[in-house]
Amino acid sequence: MSLASSGPSVELAAALVELATVTDSNRKKSVKFRIFLVIENDTLEGVKANWKWVAGVLVSVLVTFYSYPPHGLGWLMFVGLVPVFIAMETAPTWKAAAFRTWVYVFLGNSAICFWVAYSVHEFAHLPWALSYPAIAVLSFAEQGSWPVLAALRHLLHKKYGVRPIFWTPLALLFLDVVWPKFFPNTMGNVFYQIPWLCQLADVTGVWGLTAL
Repeated sequence: MSLASSGPSVELAAALVELATVTDSNRKKSVKFRIFLVIENDTLEGVKANWKWVAGVLVSVLVTFYSYPPHGLGWLMFVGLVPVFIAMETAPTWKAAAFRTWVYVFLGNSAICFWVAYSVHEFAHLPWALSYPAIAVLSFAEQGSWPVLAALRHLLHKKYGVRPIFWTPLALLFLDVVWPKFFPNTMGNVFYQIPWLCQLADVTGVWGLTAL
């Protein structure tokens, strides 16, 4: 076949390829748009369904921040933990309970340990752009004992009917001991500034304050 005779065929093939490309592109855009609408609707529904526990966790984070040194308002912790425990109890699954609690400890630990960024910048000579992410790295698993506790509470209470109020303090104490952490005795560091509670440490040590 000569080049002249193949000209119209080549043009027709090129046109068909271009049409197929445009059609495929439009199809992909349409699919992406439908996926976006589904995600958006799911997100809105998720916000409506989850705003209560999210708000509760944020309240607990705020109160926890002011409970820790240097603010010295450790007694607030008795109130501040209530919303996060409600979030645990109302979680539909043990995974949801663990996730909700992880959000609390991640945000709370990040707020409390804000000074880590300065320390990393000052002593490790890292730029600020890397020093602040170090807080997130530290907080990702630093308080991992809490999500484990939340999962255990949900499984033992919902599945086996074991009331959590009796064994939760001991479980938290045990997990706080065995969980690898940079800063142990988390709860004990809160309560030692309360005079009528810190005297308990003479008998039980700081671990007794953590069990409270």
